[in-house]
Amino acid sequence: MPGTGGQLLVNLFEAELRHWSSPKVLRHRTGPVGLQGALTHPVVIDTDQKREICGVAFHPGGLTAFHDRPARLFTDTLMDAATAFGEGAEAIRSALRPMTDPEQRIDLIEAFLLNHLRSRPAEDAIVRQLSTELARGVSVSEVRARYSLSQRRLHDLFDRRIGIRPKLFARIERFAAALDAMPDRRCWSDLAFAHGFADQAHFIREFQQLSGYLPSQHAMVAGETRHARPSADKIFNTGGTA
Repeated sequence: MPGTGGQLLVNLFEAELRHWSSPKVLRHRTGPVGLQGALTHPVVIDTDQKREICGVAFHPGGLTAFHDRPARLFTDTLMDAATAFGEGAEAIRSALRPMTDPEQRIDLIEAFLLNHLRSRPAEDAIVRQLSTELARGVSVSEVRARYSLSQRRLHDLFDRRIGIRPKLFARIERFAAALDAMPDRRCWSDLAFAHGFADQAHFIREFQQLSGYLPSQHAMVAGETRHARPSADKIFNTGGTA
């Protein structure tokens, strides 16, 4: 499902990563170590390659804390991590593959990222503050006034560090919060009110625009949270056959 944080993905099972637009349409293919930025629409995950994947799910702004490339380059795509980390991307995969202890894998990935950490404490702090306030429902205009930021400065900061503009960021965060609450609440009007939507119709419209499904359709799938699903009549594998 759409999200604002991004991920580092390491496929230990096979030598590539894939995202699909639909069960029949391959959207992105890259090497076995990839960086995925913010998602503004759902992608179909190829479950065949998920047999052995490890990595990191970043908080907003975290994806660009370890390299100097603008976050907007990673939005809605999978990019080979070598573009940010060079030969170190394949080296980390080679080191992870023989490991069987999850804690050891986590320690290795942590050490790898810390070795690439860029020291930008002031910018990191403002990105964290801005994203937290927008996620809480504070309006973009109020955030700009509170931090004395021009629209251009705010847009530039979000383009470089998060990958999407502030208003879209706030929409996706509101959607994600409502999505997380769905397993416990099936009254759409209550859910809409609790998460800052104007009314039930607004919530349903936003949910459908961002996920591709009505809330009632998504709620019927057992165990679903942040995952998009293919059409009910199609099951696919890496060969593309039904």
